[in-house]
Amino acid sequence: VGDKHKDRGGRGEGGKKGRRREDDGGRDSKRRQLEAPSGEGRKDRKGGKGSSHREESQEESEDEAGPALPKRSWLAPYIKVRVVDKKVRGGRLYLKKGTVVDVHPGGLCDVAMDEGRDVIQLGQAALETVVPKEVGAAVLVVEGALRGSKARVQAKTAEVCAVQLESDFSIQRLLLDEVAMFVGPMDDD
Repeated sequence: VGDKHKDRGGRGEGGKKGRRREDDGGRDSKRRQLEAPSGEGRKDRKGGKGSSHREESQEESEDEAGPALPKRSWLAPYIKVRVVDKKVRGGRLYLKKGTVVDVHPGGLCDVAMDEGRDVIQLGQAALETVVPKEVGAAVLVVEGALRGSKARVQAKTAEVCAVQLESDFSIQRLLLDEVAMFVGPMDDD
């Protein structure tokens, strides 16, 4: 009697939950595919699903190195960001855009929201970069060897963009997670 009850509870191989996990191919299997360390997933900028290159590299380094080491913040003043944490203000700010006005130690920043006059303090885990759609728009490199460089978008695909640096006018190919829309003063403005 105990074995039959165990199977119905989903703990054994014959239980409903066990079968659904293997056979269903539904939401749980899709979630496992997104969480798989394949390195192919990137944050979907419209829906907020998937995982960004930045998150994957942090997860991998935490697994390999044991306790998490402090990561260098990608936040910078005058960049556009999008709120991707559904818990911020009860979900009212989910996928809303704002501008970073100040950066604090520990990966915190003050964000002036585009809608309304709210300035809220958020951690970088609750945010993602916004990349402009238009060619010629200003961006700031927020990660990598060129971090802090101002540039203009020359071309953009689903995963990478070509930018022309303001400093030496060279063309660089960067991942979308490495750049953010820049709304501050450019050197030529």
